[in-house]
Amino acid sequence: MKSTTKWLVTAAALAIVTGVASAQALQAEIPFAFRAGDKVMAAGTYRVEARDAQHFLILSNFESRQSAILLPNWLETPAKAVASRGEPVMVFECASRCELVKVWTGYGAPTIAFRRHAPSGGETASLMEIRLVRVNGD
Repeated sequence: MKSTTKWLVTAAALAIVTGVASAQALQAEIPFAFRAGDKVMAAGTYRVEARDAQHFLILSNFESRQSAILLPNWLETPAKAVASRGEPVMVFECASRCELVKVWTGYGAPTIAFRRHAPSGGETASLMEIRLVRVNGD
């Protein structure tokens, strides 16, 4: 709990210091529960914001009143197949549960990658992409 609070304070301070000009608001309909960082998130409509040159990501589900601030483990070049389609996506690794592992917000942005938990007991995981759409009027 202390660690989560520390990260929230750090992220808020970073937003104040650097400003929020680089925010990109996107939205996704996620039809399954998933893990984002150390949180389990319910299925639903999520607002996704990449803040401050991709240094952190905010997920918000206003219906369930759930949110998470995620710090990337690393940034990488988008996969050619994803970039060629030009559609921002969230990538989940699913075995007995699904976990958010990558987000690409669109052209000119790196892929934001998060720490994965290894599947247990010899489970085979598969990747699932959920399309992100731009939110108008922000």
